[in-house]
Amino acid sequence: MNNIVLNKLAYILILIAGIVIVYMGMIKLTIIFLPFVFGWLISKLITPVVVFLHEKMKLPNSLSSVIMILTVVGISSYLVYLLGKLIVSIFREFSRVLPFWSSVIAEYGTKWSEKISELFIGLPFDPATVISEGAASILSNMGNLASELATKSFSIASSLPSLLIALVIIILSAFFFTKDRAMITAVLKPYRVKYITNNRYWISFKGDILVVVWGYVKAQLILMSLTFVISAIGLSVIGIPNAIFVALGIGIVDALPMFGPAAIYMPWILTMVIGSQSALAIKLLVMYGITTLTRQFLEPKIVGTQIGIHPLLTLTGLYAGVKFLGIPGLIIGPFTMVAAVTLYTKYHHSEERDLFFK
Repeated sequence: MNNIVLNKLAYILILIAGIVIVYMGMIKLTIIFLPFVFGWLISKLITPVVVFLHEKMKLPNSLSSVIMILTVVGISSYLVYLLGKLIVSIFREFSRVLPFWSSVIAEYGTKWSEKISELFIGLPFDPATVISEGAASILSNMGNLASELATKSFSIASSLPSLLIALVIIILSAFFFTKDRAMITAVLKPYRVKYITNNRYWISFKGDILVVVWGYVKAQLILMSLTFVISAIGLSVIGIPNAIFVALGIGIVDALPMFGPAAIYMPWILTMVIGSQSALAIKLLVMYGITTLTRQFLEPKIVGTQIGIHPLLTLTGLYAGVKFLGIPGLIIGPFTMVAAVTLYTKYHHSEERDLFFK
């Protein structure tokens, strides 16, 4: 029994390593050929309209493709303009309020350093000096932010030739993908039918992946609900107005791996500290700790139950995903683990399967 289990674990680990290597290679290839990927996506987006213009309005296929591509380029350019305008306005507003917040932070830093110095009289070091140096470092970093943004802007500007080349490739590839779609489809159809449409392993594997995706979505909904309930109860207890609506916002933000509850709790806590509402800041910090610890403790079990594998494997997938891929690994990690286990069970059925599957 132990040898069987060890062999299974070794096989799964090798599969996971192989999938990670292939995935990393695919990422690099995708980045290299990203302009063609965007061109293909644009082609898929405009093809129905191109077909309509060609069949119903009797426009030449090439002319229909050019019209739609120019339309997409025009709309995209306008959206980029609006985004740039928004970023510039945000930067101007930040530059305007930076002196005010710098003075506020300096004022409260001085006040708190004096209070702490009174508490720690007789220590071999001066806490006020440490706090003042820390506050000065923060203010210095805030002051350097504008110059760093300017440097980044210059770096982006220096890469404009490469961006323009990529843009030209996107437009040209979208044109040819659209204009020659019939020929491309005819060339690729035999391979698609052989290796995808009629491939029983792919059909079965795709079905399993869809089950996993839906299970992961359900797991995230459960975790969001858990965060909402804990936050609603806690915020109501400490007397926060409109606690239900605030908790609802926290639950929704919890679905974003790069943010989570910290995106709301931490700025809130910092604001309370700056506003000299230390008691409320401590209560909010306790609430944040309870919410985060509960979520982290239950996430492997909930995700594992919903996607159908043991929580230990789910935890391994989460950890490896974060280590290899960063924040996206929180989603890709469990999916990769499930893909590896699914591939294993497709080719190796055994009576010990229940050791890993629920």
